[in-house]
Amino acid sequence: MAASRARPSARVALVSVRPQLAVLLGGGRNTHTMWRIRDDVGRGDVRRSMAMSDERFVFNHLGHCVTDLDRSRRFYEAVLGFEFWREIRPPDASSARLLGLSEPLDMTACYLRRDGLVLELLHFGAVNHRRTPATRALDEPGLTHLSVSCDIDAVRRRAVEYGGEVLDTTDIGVAVFIRDPDGQLIELLPLAYADHLAGADGVEPAP
Repeated sequence: MAASRARPSARVALVSVRPQLAVLLGGGRNTHTMWRIRDDVGRGDVRRSMAMSDERFVFNHLGHCVTDLDRSRRFYEAVLGFEFWREIRPPDASSARLLGLSEPLDMTACYLRRDGLVLELLHFGAVNHRRTPATRALDEPGLTHLSVSCDIDAVRRRAVEYGGEVLDTTDIGVAVFIRDPDGQLIELLPLAYADHLAGADGVEPAP
């Protein structure tokens, strides 16, 4: 029987990020570094290696386009408890190409954090990219909603105060949907829901 050929292992390499990417990260033109996986085998083997957790993946952020950046910041910070992390204004040329949009953009990206989730608020100042928010339904393909466990009564009151909307017709007593100022759906669940899931995973509920 022929000897089986050993599969080359994936190698972790420290690589330099191109200056253009450094600009998008808001770090000027200084070259930054990042970790990535380099695999010396074919694409089929790369797919298999991904299934075997050989390749490192890091969740970066969830992007949300907004029509009024200051208003959206106030909503997500005051209503849902997000904290400001950083804000960048990347150059139009590289951003337009990356996003598949036409120049000018006059884009600002504001990053908020809460419980490990990074929410990227994208605002386009250029007139050619000002659009009327669309009210999406939950059965439309694509990302549909955010979901948080909270003091439902308190959050729904603050939502209205900061330009959002409570969808009273969705209220089932233990859960309800709200919309942010641009119509993004957000599901409010009780804290008992998160505590139950934490208990199922063997984690002590937060006090």
